[in-house]
Amino acid sequence: MRGKVRIWEMNPEEFRRALKEKPVVYLALGSLEFHGPQNPLGLDALKIHPLLEQVAEEEGGVVLPPLFWGARSGHTYYPGSLLLREDTLGRLLIDTGEALKSQGVRVFLGVSGHSPLPQVRVLEKVNQHFQEDPAIRVLLIRDWILVEEERIRINKPLSDHGGSAETSHLLSLKKELVNLKSLPPSLNKPLWGLEGIDPRFSSPEYGEEIGEALLKAIKRRVTRLLSDMRPLPPVKGRGTLRVKFRNKDKFKGWAKENLEKAYLLLLRPGEGVYRIAPLPPSLEVVFSDIPPGTYGVIFWGIKKEKSPSYLSGPYREEIEVRENEEKEILL
Repeated sequence: MRGKVRIWEMNPEEFRRALKEKPVVYLALGSLEFHGPQNPLGLDALKIHPLLEQVAEEEGGVVLPPLFWGARSGHTYYPGSLLLREDTLGRLLIDTGEALKSQGVRVFLGVSGHSPLPQVRVLEKVNQHFQEDPAIRVLLIRDWILVEEERIRINKPLSDHGGSAETSHLLSLKKELVNLKSLPPSLNKPLWGLEGIDPRFSSPEYGEEIGEALLKAIKRRVTRLLSDMRPLPPVKGRGTLRVKFRNKDKFKGWAKENLEKAYLLLLRPGEGVYRIAPLPPSLEVVFSDIPPGTYGVIFWGIKKEKSPSYLSGPYREEIEVRENEEKEILL
């Protein structure tokens, strides 16, 4: 049986093993937004996340926590709608992709249950940011577009806004979160803020059709993304990193009074501590013959106490080292 798939439940070794087996990470993109009186505000992500977990359990990969922050839409001023500006959401998703890349993730698939035009612009901007990056394939895509692109057909609408499609989809996954009794029984009474077929015609069976189509589409697209991965460029040379302290005299006095031992740690994304160097009296350390990439440098001290006590910082920095380059960093 495959192990855990939720990243927030994994320890570091489980995360590494999962990526080694299949370097794919999934994210349900949604919103906190009005979807009618019958549905929870987090519907957009709630209808996607269980499907991504099922795909990861069956096919491999790691699932991120659902993202309930979506771009502003025409429902911004309805009760309970908490939506973000496009640039805010875009920066969050680009940073997420960059962080995943640094951990060795090769495919990042985000499926969005939130579909207004501002959300579409954000997804396209993030996809474009990573378009030429050989280290990671990033695809953020709306749920119903994914199903259509994979040429999977069902006889009813795949999505709407709080109508029969979305309400049915959630009924099939988490029926306890849907309260159809909150809808007025008379079909002559309009339901403001909803789009699509009237949700009073919702059913779990309809929702299951949508879910099955989306599951097939996700699996097919992940297979394609993995097969289309570009080879990583070869490393032609290694770099050197020289570490110094800005205020040697001040640091020496403080260290002599407080520390038993002192080290500099060179950290590499996805590996953690890459190299350890005892801090010499000169307060200068050279890390040579290191592969190109981004590194973190952290001071680590063992305090003068009977029981061991550890101290990191306040000296820490991040730096990118390129091929055949010598760089200097001041802590």
